[in-house]
Amino acid sequence: MLKAKKNVNYRRGSRRAKCSHCKHYVSEYRITLDLLDGMYLGTGQRCAVIGLQPGRMYGITADHVCDRFVDRFTCKAGR
Repeated sequence: MLKAKKNVNYRRGSRRAKCSHCKHYVSEYRITLDLLDGMYLGTGQRCAVIGLQPGRMYGITADHVCDRFVDRFTCKAGR
């Protein structure tokens, strides 16, 4: 597991709190690879707290949550 995910205690979420409800969640992040002249590799789910880099280690799942969760609808922290 990526060190950034361990630091924020990334885990399975509940019905009320999950990544897809967080203000740090990026649902359609465009993934490109600079080594191949910015070649487009597709889209993926990312978290601004964990990191917006290409690679499968930075991928997140919409039904998970971490300790930095902030509800984008109410702007309140919580689990």
